[in-house]
Amino acid sequence: MEQPEFIKDFSRQESSDERKQLAQEIREKRTKYFENQKLIETKEQEKGEVVMQLEILKSQIETYNDASFFVKIKDFFTIKKIESELQSQIGKQSSLEEELSKSIAGRQDLEETRSMIANFYAGEKKKWAELPYSKEDIVQNFTEEHLASLSTEDYVDLLRRFPGEMLTHVTRHGIRDHADLFTHTKGVGEFSDTLNTVLDKKELKSAIGIALQEEKKRRCHCKIFKIG
Repeated sequence: MEQPEFIKDFSRQESSDERKQLAQEIREKRTKYFENQKLIETKEQEKGEVVMQLEILKSQIETYNDASFFVKIKDFFTIKKIESELQSQIGKQSSLEEELSKSIAGRQDLEETRSMIANFYAGEKKKWAELPYSKEDIVQNFTEEHLASLSTEDYVDLLRRFPGEMLTHVTRHGIRDHADLFTHTKGVGEFSDTLNTVLDKKELKSAIGIALQEEKKRRCHCKIFKIG
């Protein structure tokens, strides 16, 4: 699972030794996994050859059983040798299947590496969330560019460290059909498509930010009017 970049940066700075140890353990497990994969491929090939040989031997025995009495007497010692070889190949097949069973069980090494990484970053997120923070940390982590780069899960991780108190604002979309506060009735019965604007621009702006932007536009218009 991909981790937030701010958590990766934190772990590089605060847990460099643990990262190096984890990387070494993962390399060892992955090396073991790929060696095991090569062993499985070799054993599977051997097993395929044994199965093919078994089919040939069984066919020879069936031919012997269908033969005449005189042919059976003539080929008696030959067929005994074939039957002995058949038992030997059956034993070899059983041995290969047992080895493959153990090798396939060894595939869990790769799955363990994923758990190791997940557990490591779970610990790093906990350490990061419990750190004290400064005003500079808030400014750095809550820029528009940084927030836009985060997934929902990353955003949740970010908020675990910083205060939960915040200002919110409702973005209206559709017809406002009621007003619970008699002092806040603007737009009742009117249609609003503010959400479309937000989706088109892919930006969230506060009411204060919008007011300041409108005031800036008003001043610009006034200057143009005076010049004209």
